[in-house]
Amino acid sequence: MFDALTGWHWLILSVLLFSAEALGAAGFLLGGAVAALVVSGAVAMAWLPGWQSQLLTFALMAVLLTLAYFRLFKRTNEKTDRTDLNDRAGQLVGRRIKLTAELQAGQGRTQIGDTFWRVKVVEDSDSLREGDSAEIVGAEQQILLIKAVK
Repeated sequence: MFDALTGWHWLILSVLLFSAEALGAAGFLLGGAVAALVVSGAVAMAWLPGWQSQLLTFALMAVLLTLAYFRLFKRTNEKTDRTDLNDRAGQLVGRRIKLTAELQAGQGRTQIGDTFWRVKVVEDSDSLREGDSAEIVGAEQQILLIKAVK
């Protein structure tokens, strides 16, 4: 079976790996896809005639290219100017809201968009009532810290 490996087989494997990567493999299949593409070209140029050398070249290149991808591009992908990207509560800081429910001892719940959030007043707790405007000044865990808007 392995004696019949041609450049077309490696090219097809490369296309399949690139397609699987496009479905969301987070970079794990890119090294294998590129390695299969390189082996396909090497087989077409008759540089790798035996199946043993083809498989060995593919395996080594797939591992090395995958490691290179994560070493070189992972740092680039992690850089962002949005440090609150996955912090829903942090994204609300600075936003002005209208309280949709009465607060008990400076704490309660209010609706922001389609979500109910727990809120806690950081200043004078008697100054905010249902319907009042408040500003979100911070977050502790998933509790929004608010203060009255003057």
